[in-house]
Amino acid sequence: MPDTDIVATDLKVSLEGIFNLADLYHLIKDWLEFNGYNFFEKEYIDTLAESGKTMSVTLVGDRKVNDYAKMNIQVKIKVENAKEVEFKKGTGLKGKITIGFESFVERDYEKEWEKNFLLRFIRAVYDKFIIKEKLDEYHNELDDETQGLYHKVKAFLNMAQFKV
Repeated sequence: MPDTDIVATDLKVSLEGIFNLADLYHLIKDWLEFNGYNFFEKEYIDTLAESGKTMSVTLVGDRKVNDYAKMNIQVKIKVENAKEVEFKKGTGLKGKITIGFESFVERDYEKEWEKNFLLRFIRAVYDKFIIKEKLDEYHNELDDETQGLYHKVKAFLNMAQFKV
């Protein structure tokens, strides 16, 4: 199993009001793809109740740095008590939305160094002494990118375009 170094966690933004989930989805997808990440939707759960729609969506972007390390950004979107509404520029949802961001660096994601004890030992030495500075650079880069996406989403949700 590849080792993971958690870079960013507990980054959340919430809004109770009107929002356009489709535009938010495309904003995240476009940002990830523009920054070189492979985008995929890991989870989509949609339920309908009397109080409104409840959704849970997990979006993932991963980018191979080299044959050894891969950067990952995971965005979890949770929508509660949402009802469809119309506003000046189209339709959207009125309810509560919470978006969480996590990022991590995967080392040895292809499990090449897991084949025997000697390779695992060499990998431990490699991680600790040879590639440590490079891994720190990857962590800093990924943290900056995660913060950038977080601020972009936060700005999107704070926009005044969603007036009824």
